[in-house]
Parts: sequence; C-alpha cells; structure tokens
Amino acid sequence: MLLGLDDFGALEWRLVGGEIELTVETTIDQAWCRLCGVRALSKGRSTVMVRDIDAFGRRVQLRWRKRRWRCAEQLCAVKTWTETTDAIAARAVLTQRARVQACRRVGRDGHSVAAVAVTWVWVGTP
Repeated sequence: MLLGLDDFGALEWRLVGGEIELTVETTIDQAWCRLCGVRALSKGRSTVMVRDIDAFGRRVQLRWRKRRWRCAEQLCAVKTWTETTDAIAARAVLTQRARVQACRRVGRDGHSVAAVAVTWVWVGTP
C-alpha cells in the first residue's frame, strides 16, 4: 500500500517546482475481458497525471503509468481498454481522496470554491 492507495506501487519520486511528483503503477498484472471473460494481454502503458492530497508538507502529483489491455479473443467486440481503479475515476484530474478533501474544505471548513480550486492548479505541465 502506497500512502493509502491499495494496489499501487511507487517507481520513482522527484521534486518538480517544489512539488512531489510520484511515478506509480498498479501492482495488478492480470485482467480479463469484461465481455467474453478471456484473459487479456498487455499493450503497454500510458501515463496520466493526477493531483493527490499533500504529503510531507508539499503538493503531490501522481504520474500514473496506466496499463492498456487488449482482449486475446479475435471475435470479441471488446478490443482494448485501460485499467481502472476506485482510487482514481476515469478521466479524473484528482484522486478520489483529493476530491473528498476539496469538498470537505468547501462544505465543512467554509472555504470558497475558488480558494480551494487554487490549491489544485498545476504548477508544472501535466
């Protein structure tokens, strides 16, 4: 478990513009087609940037090396897909726990949406 993210492993970290950039990937190495149930084959990985909660007094960006899969069954209508996780929604720019923290700051702590949004602005290029 990495900083509370199940099924993720850390590959590398570095400081970028005063922020922690943490390269991660899931530890799951097998997948099955959601339509036909055949074991999937890996097509490599693509990288997505996702803002996470602060750690060690610094802002954190996750560089998620997201696995791409393809169905091994040639007749299957499902050709390819990318892995998903409960911790990071599809096409999200924030982890689920960062989303919860942002909502808490607005709803419970009384910060304005604009003030909270400023804390999630990218310092570097995603």
